[in-house]
Amino acid sequence: MKKIKYSLLTALAAFMFSCTNLDETLFSQIPSDVFPENDAQIAARLLVIYDRLPGWPDWAGWFFLQEVTADAITVPTRATDWDDDGKWRELHQHNWTDQTEALTQAWPELFRGIMNTNMLIDGMAGELDSPEPNPIILRNLAIVKAMRAYYYYVAIDLYGDVPFITSFVHAPALPYRNYRADIWDSLIRDLEWVVEHLPEGRGSRAAVNRGMVYSLMAKLFLNAEVFTSRDNGGTADVHGFWASAEYWSNRVIELGYSLNTDIRGPFLANNRGCPENIFVVDFDEDLRHGFNLHMRTLHYDSDQTFGMTLGPWNGFAFQPAFFNTFEETDLRRDAWFLYGPQYTVDGAPLFDGTTRERVDFFNDIPALIMSAATHGDHVLRNAGVRANKFEVRRGAGQNLGNQFPIFRLADIYLMKSEALIRQGLNGDEWVNRVRARAGVAPFSGADLDDILAERGRELVWEGHRRQDLIRFGRFGDAWWEKPASGPEREIFFIPRQQVAANPNLALPPRR
Repeated sequence: MKKIKYSLLTALAAFMFSCTNLDETLFSQIPSDVFPENDAQIAARLLVIYDRLPGWPDWAGWFFLQEVTADAITVPTRATDWDDDGKWRELHQHNWTDQTEALTQAWPELFRGIMNTNMLIDGMAGELDSPEPNPIILRNLAIVKAMRAYYYYVAIDLYGDVPFITSFVHAPALPYRNYRADIWDSLIRDLEWVVEHLPEGRGSRAAVNRGMVYSLMAKLFLNAEVFTSRDNGGTADVHGFWASAEYWSNRVIELGYSLNTDIRGPFLANNRGCPENIFVVDFDEDLRHGFNLHMRTLHYDSDQTFGMTLGPWNGFAFQPAFFNTFEETDLRRDAWFLYGPQYTVDGAPLFDGTTRERVDFFNDIPALIMSAATHGDHVLRNAGVRANKFEVRRGAGQNLGNQFPIFRLADIYLMKSEALIRQGLNGDEWVNRVRARAGVAPFSGADLDDILAERGRELVWEGHRRQDLIRFGRFGDAWWEKPASGPEREIFFIPRQQVAANPNLALPPRR
């Protein structure tokens, strides 16, 4: 009797059109000797494993949870704009609840991504029992398992103890949570298997590749002290974690990536050939939407600066103390930020269409809640340095087509430097490669405070800051318009509606 396999294509189609009914039979079956025929055939069927990523900078809430809760970015209320029932202040001041929008958005997006990967894994896992496994299936099983590991890495980073579900077909109806430390351990073991079966070479930046998996391993080990602490069901034994983070960072570096010589290279509108980017979210202005951070930060009239087709929303800005960490000679300061008087695309002074005053961004935000009566219209509309890290091409609309890097080489260099310092070694060489490109003087005997500050400068606006502050024990510090907070704020609540649907989520985690 021929061994039967699930059809990945049928599974994908069924999911797309009936994802609200998970009791429905989603799989048809075809013999393994006719499926899959080749890598190209299966690659198209695996696209579903990436389809949650376009939400990362926006509707999925990930960017907001990682950046608005930290010490670099803020979303001040500007009269009636950007109040949004206080959802941004809840993140900024660490007062979120189990109904705060960003965390209620992130949970279902993550577990939909996990569900997508589990469906495909169920369809290929039987090959592991074959006396002569099909190498095509094993390679693609490795790709899907790597992507599931990435989703779970984000899930345990944000929510701590979560359900660890590794099958779609056999998933419990009402799963319990598992300890974050146990999930971390399972992810390491899964990825060790993945590494043995991945295709050789760097591969596409917009798909799982060796650089992505090595980077993920480095991240898991760099944050292992947090992820495996006793409070999370672990032992808090950090022996070997830093050396492993260094090892996996070296594996990435050995693949031959290189820093882009242009400080803006990784973020250009056409950054698909960037030698620095390792794993990216691949956006398209017309076909793959979700990248609209420029709309959130630029002034209402900044469309005239960039030749855009519509006006932005004038919201997100940088906390004054953070912007002050950049030296005036730092190339990143002028390349990635907008401050001072603004100009049109033709070089003429830019005037506010409402107040008729010059648009002039200044590094002072008087309060988290501003009003015209107290602060005046000019302050209200111009307070705060704005982001210009990702190029806004002339003619751009609400959605950019740039690739958004999840992992890039500058991050890996800084991770290696940190791992060395945590082992009592010198990490200057690697952090100074990043600083040299920025045009600032090298460190001599860099310490952990230097690394945290440099990570803040280099990786701002990319979704790293919350995790970094937690790892360095600084997330609970007081900063602009934010009082000190306790360690319980290092993870987010499971959304109330999820607990209502599954009361087991409110119970202690299980092994």
